[in-house]
Amino acid sequence: MHPAEKPLDLGFIITTSPETGVLAQEVFDLVVSGGVFDQSIIVIFDQAGLEQLVERPVADGQKSLYKLWQSASLFGINRLLAEQSLAKACPRTTAPNLFSQVEFLDAAHIQSLLSATRKVMVL
Repeated sequence: MHPAEKPLDLGFIITTSPETGVLAQEVFDLVVSGGVFDQSIIVIFDQAGLEQLVERPVADGQKSLYKLWQSASLFGINRLLAEQSLAKACPRTTAPNLFSQVEFLDAAHIQSLLSATRKVMVL
């Protein structure tokens, strides 16, 4: 663990692509539920998960994942992370995205954070 890092309560590794529709929305709900209860949380996105951070059209009855993740800080979710190697693989789009809010860290740093986290869920 890096010296400035403190132990975390929950870690979420987001592997769910936006194409899963309601499932991806439920993943967001699960993540923010921890923040509502004052848990210290990190959210780590893999390549498919990062696609949730791009604004795209949504089907009737679904919520915009882009807008949901935009609101994550309101629920105490302040760290959106991804491995540095994914910075180049981010979807190239003209649509607005939240990649500027993602901290791209090296794999060792992410592993250190996960090691200091009490519970980790892969979703």
